[in-house]
Amino acid sequence: MIIRVVYFILFGWWAAVLWSGAAYLLCLSIIGLPLGLIMFNRLPQILTLKPVSAINAVSRDLLTTKQEFPFPIRALYFIFLGWHLTGFWVSIALILCITVIGMPLGIMMLNHVPFVLTLKQRY
Repeated sequence: MIIRVVYFILFGWWAAVLWSGAAYLLCLSIIGLPLGLIMFNRLPQILTLKPVSAINAVSRDLLTTKQEFPFPIRALYFIFLGWHLTGFWVSIALILCITVIGMPLGIMMLNHVPFVLTLKQRY
């Protein structure tokens, strides 16, 4: 726990800002979109060194019961709204992660970045 706290204070949030910026740029291209989504899925791990399976266990169970949106709707959402909203969403999440009180909400928001970006229910 102490190692994770020191990592977060010294490196974690800086690495998370750079990581999310790179993932956001990859998501702007069709070719880089899959890698960008994988990077967004790993963002909480980059921020806190917490294993991904422990972070996403609850949110995966909650999201798998919902039906997937059709691909054309998801594509239009991504083009017209998704990538704009994701930039705002990640910025707010990283600001929340800087504060101790807002960190749980910030990590939860980072877990849901793929849904905000593409409306993908299961990731």
